[in-house]
Amino acid sequence: ENAVDEYCLDMCSTGGRYCANDPDGDEYSGIQGFDVVKESLRRECLWRIYGKDDGMKWWEYVSNFNQHCLPEKTFTSQDCINNALSVAGVDSTKLSECEEKTGNLYEDTPNKLFDTQIRDRQRSGIVRLPGIYVNHDEVRGTLDFATVFKAVCSGFTSESEPAICNKCAKCNIDEYQCVLNNHCPTDKSSVSVSTFLSWLGGMALVSTIVGLGMWCKFHRQVKYHVRGIMDEYAPVGGDKTNTNSLVEPADDFNDEE
Repeated sequence: ENAVDEYCLDMCSTGGRYCANDPDGDEYSGIQGFDVVKESLRRECLWRIYGKDDGMKWWEYVSNFNQHCLPEKTFTSQDCINNALSVAGVDSTKLSECEEKTGNLYEDTPNKLFDTQIRDRQRSGIVRLPGIYVNHDEVRGTLDFATVFKAVCSGFTSESEPAICNKCAKCNIDEYQCVLNNHCPTDKSSVSVSTFLSWLGGMALVSTIVGLGMWCKFHRQVKYHVRGIMDEYAPVGGDKTNTNSLVEPADDFNDEE
């Protein structure tokens, strides 16, 4: 019984009220279910504080946490968590007040935020986690960025659709990078215009050099061939010393006979 209680303490909070499965499957080390419950409460409070605005601080925290604190060694690191909160610009005082007011995770008392989430889950008919709903409809398929992005964009009419939806839906490469950079990334299978022009210019230069070399070689070959033909003929006339001429210069036509 003591082993069961210890196992429950590792998986649950508030005396077994709120539990989470062990994410790494190791019951005795690594990230425990209680750590997941604690992080869930932190995110619930962040959304309660900043969700009424644009929610960007929640997204920035989650993004930074997933990038730096998600591994086992840093999941419960307070330094890593504080850094993620600082990068997102979160007010730590407001966050602490929310966590304390909604319910202590170490005592057998209800937590208001978790109870609200459980009721909402039951009312919405959610049967699996994580889950994403767009306009009250559950997003089916793999919950990757491309799937969720297209599901959100499809919820708008053609007149109210944000420009980023129309721009990045046509990428068919990496919608996430398109949303970040506000333009479609270059297809790895295609060649950019600058690269193509550089390649074309290089080929033209090489062709010019090769053509000039071949012309010079051909010109030398013709010259040597003609000179060889000329050397095969004996000089015409009495002056045999002039071996570079085919014929001897004629007499002046103006001289009298």
